[in-house]
Amino acid sequence: MMRSQPLRDRLFASILIIALAASAQAGPWVAPGDMALRHDIQVLAAAGVLTGPVTSWPLSWGDILNDIAQFNDNASLSQTEAQTLVRVRRLGVRNTRIGELNNSLDANYDTEPSRLRGFERRAREDTDLSVGASWLGKTLAAEIRGNGVSSPDDDQSVRLDGSYVGVALGNYMISAGQMDRWW
Repeated sequence: MMRSQPLRDRLFASILIIALAASAQAGPWVAPGDMALRHDIQVLAAAGVLTGPVTSWPLSWGDILNDIAQFNDNASLSQTEAQTLVRVRRLGVRNTRIGELNNSLDANYDTEPSRLRGFERRAREDTDLSVGASWLGKTLAAEIRGNGVSSPDDDQSVRLDGSYVGVALGNYMISAGQMDRWW
């Protein structure tokens, strides 16, 4: 019995996505797309650990880590909230290491891509493959990301979506580039 081409393509894309699911994301911002991290951040905000707004993304890792460092009422947290605090602190510290070059590879496949997007990370076209490198310094952050898509509606099969350069000036980050936002 012979498999159909679309079924084989879907199977290959599914295996590729699972294999690449653990790609590293590092930088000064918590980008939209990670549903588990979004839940953890909402848990910490509800518990009073995070004091800033958490409804528009990207969020600042600096603000999150600062709130976590200043929180000193661990006895008031449930076991689940305490585990969430440890998990977010660990992820934040790992993603904000100064002077490291971080590489990432991400693949998405969607049988019915939609123009209307939610918080989760989904393919913008049928298949979306992204390769990037990011670097975070004391005052400078940069990421270059190349994206290849299949069957693009705009006839651009190669894009630089997700690329940026930013400079920290006092409490502000001035940046130029293209970053996903979510409100």
